Amino acid sequence: MISQGFVQDALASLTARGIDPGPVLARAGIAPDARGPVDNLQYGRLWLAIADRIGCEIFGMAARPMRPGSFALMGHAVLHAGRLERALPRALRFLNVVLDDPQGRLVLRDGRAEIVLTDRAGPRPAFAYRAYWLILLGLMCWLVGRRLPLVRVDFAGPAPPNRQDYRQFFGAPVHFDQPESRLVLAARHLALPTIRS
Repeated sequence: MISQGFVQDALASLTARGIDPGPVLARAGIAPDARGPVDNLQYGRLWLAIADRIGCEIFGMAARPMRPGSFALMGHAVLHAGRLERALPRALRFLNVVLDDPQGRLVLRDGRAEIVLTDRAGPRPAFAYRAYWLILLGLMCWLVGRRLPLVRVDFAGPAPPNRQDYRQFFGAPVHFDQPESRLVLAARHLALPTIRS
């Protein structure tokens, strides 16, 4: 289940543009007065409906929009990579070209694979980085046919107030006010073969 806080984070991309969220919520099958969590399918429909409405698959939270269809093209770009060690850098290059900022890079050290985001504009809201991680990690997990266990997640910038749901990111410890945003997993997972065709 996805907390209502993340629904509101996503809807903020509409209200910041003066767009009534009602039709988008209806399209996602979420009641406008819903107070509880939504299921993954509803949240996925919400994400797609917002992307369609504002023309950006990352909620307008990067330097440039990730136009609808970009995620599918990124999937095609990595589909035949063979192993995660080739797919992940390719996906990062794709996102760097499309988004411009933040820029992602893969750093290998001490048996860990760290996906580090550098943001020339300074720290963005935590939801911007969360959306980036969901796009990237979601694709990588799909490619290898399993969930990739995380070791640590760092966010540049402060924790959103009164939002414990940010502390529960795929079971990994989450840290805020860090020098860089980073997502860390064991480097051994990079050897996993991609199984999709």
